[in-house]
Amino acid sequence: MRRLCLRSILPVATLFLATLALAAPDSQWLAVGQGSQEVRILQQGNELLVATGETSRSVAIDQLTASGTSLQEAVVLTRGWAVAGSEIRKEGRELVIVQSRDDQQVRLPSPPGRNGAIRHNPVLLTQSGELVGMLWLQGRDEASFRIEYAEWNGDRWRRRGRLTGRGPGSQLALDAVVLEDGTWLAVWSRFDRRDDEIYWSHRGSSGWSEPQRVSTDNAVPDIVPTLTSLGSEALVAWSRFDDEGYELYTARFDGAAWIDERRVANQGALYPTWHQVPGAVALVYRHAGASAWGWVEFDATGRSQRATLVAGPAEARPIPSYASGSAELLYPTGQSEPVSWSSIP
Repeated sequence: MRRLCLRSILPVATLFLATLALAAPDSQWLAVGQGSQEVRILQQGNELLVATGETSRSVAIDQLTASGTSLQEAVVLTRGWAVAGSEIRKEGRELVIVQSRDDQQVRLPSPPGRNGAIRHNPVLLTQSGELVGMLWLQGRDEASFRIEYAEWNGDRWRRRGRLTGRGPGSQLALDAVVLEDGTWLAVWSRFDRRDDEIYWSHRGSSGWSEPQRVSTDNAVPDIVPTLTSLGSEALVAWSRFDDEGYELYTARFDGAAWIDERRVANQGALYPTWHQVPGAVALVYRHAGASAWGWVEFDATGRSQRATLVAGPAEARPIPSYASGSAELLYPTGQSEPVSWSSIP
């Protein structure tokens, strides 16, 4: 299962990109994945609409979260689900993690060590259908964010640590996954005193590797990365500015390095998110130039197979669906649009 990466549509450090940001929706998909059955989680104000198979129910979360809570993340677990975001505190923002297990919702404690700082962009990590950890951004302001992490043992947070210290500029758009062998892989955008680049680090038995660029250094912004696991490997997607607009790129992590970098969508492609679909992984993104949503499908080896563009509103991010027996984009309003595929050479 791959969660929706709503953090990737938050404003990034590049000033002119802020004018392209998607409007905050009244309702939004938070997750779609497989527990014992397919589970979809839709946020509608202070309620979550949780659909499992053919049934759905509404879950109020306002008693577990404070006013001003922004949910950005959700994962489907074997016996339930978990959502995460941040809430406004007098001295900053604190993380919010709510877990549902056997129809009971509880708010999990936040990892210790906030000390009045802003905590933002939580990334929940799962393995074999269980919550095992989390990464997040923490700092006094956006320009001083560092990346922190903690393991979850089912009862409390443990082995809390820091992946990166304060960078030369902003560190944003964090994402991470657990690979088949239990190791952790993280990506994020980082200002390198000239522009934003996509960085990565891999956590094995000896700890986190030294952060490095996913791609070669360049003089243009690379932003909003998103990850999905391919078992022992992974795929990353991000947007790169080419002096006229943002293009969408992907690369494959082979367990040691990033390979097979390629462009998969032309100018105007922004805000990618990964999804698991039957027999493939799907990359959904906004194509600003075409006023449409794009969908590219990749096979288990990370090769793109086919693609489509479907006209649709920018403020309503859809998810890919095969529920009707054929491919369609499903919007949070309930509207669905069938797709027509084009092959990729």
